[in-house]
Amino acid sequence: MGSLLEYTLTNEDRSLILTELLVFSLFILAAYLMVKVTSYFSVENEQQRKIAILSIPPAKLMFVLFLFLIFNAVFILFSNDGFSILYLMLSLVLSLSVIRTSFSLATFIAMLILRPWEIRPDLEILEIIPRVSFLLFLFSYLIEALQKGRLNIKKNPIQVFYLILGFWVYMSTFVSSDILQSQVSFFEGYMKSLIIAFAIFQGLETHDDYEVVTDSLLISALGVSAIAILNTNMQINTSRLEGKGALENANDLAALLIMVLPFSIKGFLHKRVTLFNVFISVITIGLLFVGVWKAQSRAAYIAVGAMGAGYFSYQFRHNKMILRAGVVVCLLGAIVLSQLNLGRSSEDLQDSKMNRLGYWKAGVSMAIRNPVFGVGLDQFPKNYGMYGAANFSEGGARTAHSSWVLILSETGFPGLFFLLLIYLLAINRGWLLADKIPELLLCLLGYGVTMSFLSHSYVLYPYLLTALCFAYPQKVKEDPT
Repeated sequence: MGSLLEYTLTNEDRSLILTELLVFSLFILAAYLMVKVTSYFSVENEQQRKIAILSIPPAKLMFVLFLFLIFNAVFILFSNDGFSILYLMLSLVLSLSVIRTSFSLATFIAMLILRPWEIRPDLEILEIIPRVSFLLFLFSYLIEALQKGRLNIKKNPIQVFYLILGFWVYMSTFVSSDILQSQVSFFEGYMKSLIIAFAIFQGLETHDDYEVVTDSLLISALGVSAIAILNTNMQINTSRLEGKGALENANDLAALLIMVLPFSIKGFLHKRVTLFNVFISVITIGLLFVGVWKAQSRAAYIAVGAMGAGYFSYQFRHNKMILRAGVVVCLLGAIVLSQLNLGRSSEDLQDSKMNRLGYWKAGVSMAIRNPVFGVGLDQFPKNYGMYGAANFSEGGARTAHSSWVLILSETGFPGLFFLLLIYLLAINRGWLLADKIPELLLCLLGYGVTMSFLSHSYVLYPYLLTALCFAYPQKVKEDPT
């Protein structure tokens, strides 16, 4: 099959095929947003209720149509391609996002997951999408505030920890051997993760808002999975899952798919089992597991075991005998799966293990010698050779291969403390919320395992996930927030 593709598909052909999958993902997202409209606008006319778009108040509907035309015009005028179905779908999703703050928040997150500008790097106009989607979120937020007659800034105390962590990461840039590079990494990279976290704190008001954001996150992750699977199958001599751009690495892709896996079984977790829910869950779980399998990530299988152990722990928390047995079975299963070769050679797996141990030792050594601010943001690759063994089999830019070790080495013990504190408090709140939304607890446990083997200290996912947990609009007993 590989040799056939080698002779029949050009790079342009591959790009067009991946674009079609991207368009389909955007179409599903747009269709979902239109269906969710009826959750927010009460409609007496039964005919209008059946056609979701007619549920929007006329003035807002006219504005959505106006934005749709404007976005289409901008994409066509400032690109060399002219009209395309990709621009049409992007315009539709972006214009629908202004219907409600949660829609614009969901769209902003979905765009950062799908990353269309990296799937089609030849279309420079797509690089405006992150900024445009964020501006649409701010616009929607302010419009809703004007409609309510007040700007309701939510003052969740847990946000202070995010601010302190952000401040400490920023301060670490001043001890860096390359201050300019560290500060560029902070403002162009890490700052986006903090912005997403605070946007979630302000944008979630109801359970319906939570559903919109998490369902859109799942849809975009499924799109990423499908694109990566097809992209891998179109490559020659590539056995592991390979995506595009920031999600090119198989382990990063596996972490994203593990993070959203519990959202795909919400119907079962909430005991809302219908034929439609089963059908959708089978498709989504299948697509996610194909992606995880092709990623050949041992951490992903350990994460599945951790999620199973967490679910048993909560469901049977009052029955200690069943609890112990279930947790042991889940953890043993994870250990067994983690030892499988998964299509990788024994030499490759052994090299991977030794490399990680070497990087971890170097990272800890950096923190011991620089306990307050570490070696500076984004400086691990430049310093690992001076703090540990230099004989690594991996090529290219090196990293700590652990979110905890990375932030420890680059921002010192205070940086590790605040990131760990935020994550543990989120798990605690996830436990307290598990009666109503058990999927968040499972997401935190599963992703917590994968990020322990990946350098995700500054990327979007941990901040998005913890903020969703803290911002969920429900008070719980013994809630630290």
